[in-house]
Amino acid sequence: MSNIQEELQKLAQDLPSEATWDDVVRKIHQENKITSNQNLPTDKHNTTLYNPANITVIGVISGILGTLPFIPGAMLWVPLAIVCGAYGALNKAEKAWTAIILGLVGWVVSPTISPFAINFALKGIGA
Repeated sequence: MSNIQEELQKLAQDLPSEATWDDVVRKIHQENKITSNQNLPTDKHNTTLYNPANITVIGVISGILGTLPFIPGAMLWVPLAIVCGAYGALNKAEKAWTAIILGLVGWVVSPTISPFAINFALKGIGA
């Protein structure tokens, strides 16, 4: 009989007859038969590892709101996004550039403050 089969038989004998799979896994962990994934490379999609600064979060949210021209007062969110992004970038906050990009997109999209949109509107009415 191989070593693994002996280990499994011993494990099965140590568990009560009404044991569940959770009990089996718990017992394996308690006896350190399996290890945690601490030695594995970090997952880039694990959101628990990304901890943005508050200024970045405020900048990104205001940048998203500034890109939605149907929201009344969307133009007010655009400068906040750009300022928060710049402040975050100066303080080396991770991914603060996203707030700046969203702010610039909102500046182009928002017809109330964008010179591009104003110029386009003036050309459209023949002025």
